[in-house]
Amino acid sequence: VRSDLLFSALTRDNLRAGNHERVLEICERHPEAYMGNWSMMRSCARNYLKLGRVQQAELLFKKAIYPHSGLMVIHLDLARLHLGQGKRDAARMDYEKAIETARQPYYRELIRGVALHEMYPNDRGRLVKAREHYRQALLIEPQFAQARRRLELVDARLEQF
Repeated sequence: VRSDLLFSALTRDNLRAGNHERVLEICERHPEAYMGNWSMMRSCARNYLKLGRVQQAELLFKKAIYPHSGLMVIHLDLARLHLGQGKRDAARMDYEKAIETARQPYYRELIRGVALHEMYPNDRGRLVKAREHYRQALLIEPQFAQARRRLELVDARLEQF
């Protein structure tokens, strides 16, 4: 059995079950199983983040992105991490990098909306702009579930104003 496949299955199953401490143990005991695999590195980093180990999460996100600078999802993860730390300028740059590296126009529109939505959750004007980006993503790709879900979230938030 390949160790990367076993590692992937173990972390995935334990994450789904909410066994974050077990995932942490797996990640810390077997770094050889995930180093070089951005997806598995991202899983470990996200788990570190859920457990409040922000510095370890950031380091692993950056290791995952280094050889694969075009990975939009990791730029988004870093943006959220930096936003959570109050590093708004770093978050803004990470969102911009995610937009630049998105391969499909509907993903670029989604991320433009996500950036506004996440950075300015209490700014009605920016939430309206976020909604327009989500709608544009849906015009480009009508079956885009993420954009539809985000549109519902921003609409619900706008109703609170």
